[in-house]
Amino acid sequence: MKPIRQIPTAATRLLAICGKCSRKIDGGFGPGDRQPLAKALKRSLALPKPKHAALRLVETRCLKLCPKGAVAIADSASPGFLIVVPAGTPLAEIAIELQLPPPPPPPAQRTRVARASTSTMAATASGTSAQADPATSSGAAAASPPDSTYSDNASSSDPRWRR
Repeated sequence: MKPIRQIPTAATRLLAICGKCSRKIDGGFGPGDRQPLAKALKRSLALPKPKHAALRLVETRCLKLCPKGAVAIADSASPGFLIVVPAGTPLAEIAIELQLPPPPPPPAQRTRVARASTSTMAATASGTSAQADPATSSGAAAASPPDSTYSDNASSSDPRWRR
């Protein structure tokens, strides 16, 4: 028989969220009130993998409280109490009430950088300005189609070579 052993973990707190309550209210949290509480909290708090997280969120079977229109939570930080969270409660309010770490700020929007055309790159390589081209210096947009990233010998009428 194998011995009982202890495994070290980074977790210092555990939230046990009643899965039966979550199923009864059919989601009720997160964007559009469509996600179960456990999934919505995990996503909004952007927790690391459970192996490295100080806070573990676990969805259990049933906590035997069964509130109507709400979800029961057992928190290791407040033993002896069950927390009842009504459906539709904003996740920020739940995080404040449970004294959870604040959600991280949203990631910065990535801007898309336009790729330079081959004529611009060729002009830059030869040392001339791309604006010196008479087709583009008139102020109107160039009538040539965008440069293809595929081979130059591809027929433009062949639908396989269109992007």
